Amino acid sequence: MTNAREMNRRGFLGRLGLTALSLPAAAVVGKIDGDEVLASPVEYGGFLVRRAQDGDLPYEIDESVLSRFDQRNEVFSREMWDREVFESESRFDGVEEENIMTNKPGYTRLDYAFMSAAWTIAGAFGSGAGAIGGSNGGLYSWQPLGGPGMDGMPPWDASDWTPEEVAQIVKKAALFFGASLSGIAELDQRWIYSHRFTKDFSDPPEIYAPILVEDVESPEERDDGTLVIPESMRNVVVLAFEMDFDAIATYPGGPGAAATGNGYSRMTFTAACLAEFIRGLGYQAIPCGNCTGLSIPMAVDAGLGELGRLGMLITPKYGPRVRLAKVITDMPLLPDRPVSFGVTEFCEACGRCADDCPGEAISKGERTYDPIDISNSPGILRWPVNHPRCHLVWAQTGLDCANCIRVCPFNKPEGWLHDATRALIGADNITMDQVMLKLDEASGYGEQLEPRRYWKKDRFVHIKD
Repeated sequence: MTNAREMNRRGFLGRLGLTALSLPAAAVVGKIDGDEVLASPVEYGGFLVRRAQDGDLPYEIDESVLSRFDQRNEVFSREMWDREVFESESRFDGVEEENIMTNKPGYTRLDYAFMSAAWTIAGAFGSGAGAIGGSNGGLYSWQPLGGPGMDGMPPWDASDWTPEEVAQIVKKAALFFGASLSGIAELDQRWIYSHRFTKDFSDPPEIYAPILVEDVESPEERDDGTLVIPESMRNVVVLAFEMDFDAIATYPGGPGAAATGNGYSRMTFTAACLAEFIRGLGYQAIPCGNCTGLSIPMAVDAGLGELGRLGMLITPKYGPRVRLAKVITDMPLLPDRPVSFGVTEFCEACGRCADDCPGEAISKGERTYDPIDISNSPGILRWPVNHPRCHLVWAQTGLDCANCIRVCPFNKPEGWLHDATRALIGADNITMDQVMLKLDEASGYGEQLEPRRYWKKDRFVHIKD
């Protein structure tokens, strides 16, 4: 007997003239308007995705306006120099202690301890060139640790491997070291920060200096804090890290914040290990978290997902429930191509993230090239996010907020509704997207899991391959 799940997939594929989905890895199952249609339970979690043709990108840019973003203008930097942002947030100093003393649900001693522990690796070792929290050293260091007996040797001879196999080796290593997804892109210099802004607790307390791309032999950090990326480092390996579904479901609350911290700690470890692997093969590598450049457009270029209304990357397999890191390298690698699977069309019909944002920071209107303030890059067509409003919620509660991730219809475990949504989004049918949204809401997806229940659940819904 054919179940509903199989009929949804089969009917959709039949209308497109595509083959069945009993495929273990990414495979081409057909074409739409010249774009290849791919299927892979492992990489895309059951979604059909369209892989762009060479040169096509799933975003629009106004070249006359776009310029490299200054890290000093991101909201985490602004709280250190922008008096308006600082004063609006400093009013809530001490809220963590008050929450603990009053045993506020979701903000108890248990919640803060869990969150703090999750940040251990990122907090202790995650500093590095261009990263807030430290200017030198750390696992995001630009300087190689040096493998045994490999200094001065020529690069690995990969002549017996095809370009596809070499790229697969690097991506497999990324997954081995802890990434959930990995992709490769040619490094677009427009996504490199124009300047770094580093907050340290040594002397000097702040470093504000340019990031340059020049014809030099190796990455440099100059005495004035200027960072120099060699022109030869033309590729970037982008890494995505799944955050625990049950923990994210508790937002706003401690387990959700712990899921975020755990993502950052895994980012730190994995990016450092992958960079050392590439260095051990005889090439240069710069591991980065949020530093050095904009991770989301690099991830889009690397085929990991699309930009959603909530201002985050939405992946086919995990939705927006991921954290991102990257490794810039001069290792010759075959790049992936961007993909699309209906995110823009669905976000136009949805808006749940905007409706559920406690800071009213997410745009409810149409996409625009215009920024809200200096924390947005001008010249990119998207839904701009009011980052100071978002971060003010963090200050008010004493923990970060990700309600937008929790309620996003793309953030859900496997199931018939998810499969149906996957099959129908991107069909240029706004009415059908709205129907699927209503079904999603009626099924209870996106509702908050009471933080105390997180610890009492018998089974954790943590998606494994």
